[in-house]
Amino acid sequence: MYKVISEKIIDETGLADVFQVDTLTFPAKAGVTTGDYINVYAQDGTAYALFLDLTGADSNPTGANFVAADYSGSADISSATDAASVAAIVEIALNALTDFTATITSDDSAADGTMTLTQVTKGVTTSPVPNNEDDSGAGSITTSPTTTGYAQPDVESNIYNIEYLYGYSASIKWVSSTCSASLKMQESNDRENWVDVSGGTQAILNNSGLVLINLADRMSKYSRAYLDWTSGTLTSITVDYQAKG
Repeated sequence: MYKVISEKIIDETGLADVFQVDTLTFPAKAGVTTGDYINVYAQDGTAYALFLDLTGADSNPTGANFVAADYSGSADISSATDAASVAAIVEIALNALTDFTATITSDDSAADGTMTLTQVTKGVTTSPVPNNEDDSGAGSITTSPTTTGYAQPDVESNIYNIEYLYGYSASIKWVSSTCSASLKMQESNDRENWVDVSGGTQAILNNSGLVLINLADRMSKYSRAYLDWTSGTLTSITVDYQAKG
């Protein structure tokens, strides 16, 4: 019996990691109530809490979210006036919290009372939570999501039975600007435990390319293509699969 498989087994566009961005909006000093604070979260779940200290000597909030934060502090806004000056002081205080700048990048360059917080690590992240002193209300700080984080998963093709085939080839074509990934041809005898085929891996990097991989004299039962994602943006990738036996 003669058998041929000719299929496009991977055909993907617009693969990308997304780093979450949230926007905080601060009031002028006159709009702040004693004890108002904000919880900010890193992608790994680390919680930071910062309260707006109106006098420079206010007590810490008693709210459970403030107390439970991994790292907490205050922003002395006693010298602030408008929203822009409040935000500028808060940015300095946030960046002074332990490990904050290693996980989140702040930006209040708009100088209008808003501040963006961009995660350093890709993926869905808990959005900031504003509270008043005892968590009975939201307080005077507001927050809104700007960009929801997303961690691009690996991509798997369908599984093909190759136990009666002589071999197969994979034509890999991609367009990339910032991608770091590997396209791997893999084989298995049980459809569960997969092994990378020697000579069957192509690096997908910051460029575009077209590569043909030929794999002859196969002895395994099953094969598939597997895009092992690391980071970046991949505009498009296709894998054309040819097998015969």
